[in-house]
Amino acid sequence: LKVRGNQRFVADSQNAFHGTSCSGIKGRQQGIFGTGLFDEGHFIVFKEWAGTVKKIGFFRTYLELFSDMTTVSIPNAEFVKNPVKNYFGRTKFIYKWDLDLPYDTTPQKIKTLIEKLKDLILSKPEVNPDMTWIYLDRLDKYSKVVRVWFQAHLPNWPRSLYYGSEVLGEIQNLFSELQLEFAFPTQTVELKNGTVVQRKTDLDVLLPEVDLKKSKQ
Repeated sequence: LKVRGNQRFVADSQNAFHGTSCSGIKGRQQGIFGTGLFDEGHFIVFKEWAGTVKKIGFFRTYLELFSDMTTVSIPNAEFVKNPVKNYFGRTKFIYKWDLDLPYDTTPQKIKTLIEKLKDLILSKPEVNPDMTWIYLDRLDKYSKVVRVWFQAHLPNWPRSLYYGSEVLGEIQNLFSELQLEFAFPTQTVELKNGTVVQRKTDLDVLLPEVDLKKSKQ
């Protein structure tokens, strides 16, 4: 068999390519395709990026960002070493909101609100009643906080965005019906002859007065 020098070089290069480079490429492909991390068209969150997978190449994956529709290319090896959140095929979504009420809201009004919120949320067929919690969570610095926490079964991630907005709108309507208001940060100041009186902090009240001259003796 007679092989010209340049032909032999090509053959040797191909052998070397199939023996080394292809194995490296195969390994990178398996890191994306073989493990089922994601596929083209999936919406994923990876590190500081969130967007739709537009193309998966041998060495890099191209992600169209949800924030500004620009495209970033990410080395495939990074996906194997770091966690990836994939929203494709997801049908269960958790919603968790803290509703702040003013401190002058009576306990009875809060109790009524919680009952009405339970009626509202649990009346929805897509809501899982075993994964629903609505309760007075805490007495915060500026407000009394009612927590709404539930799971809903929805067809896809885009629908979950609109669903949350719809439920929040219904909660606002419920507040109006019950003549309740949402709290906002407030602060009480003491005035003396039109001048704000500097109030001591809790820390100042708790600390005993110490005579520094005596403490040095």
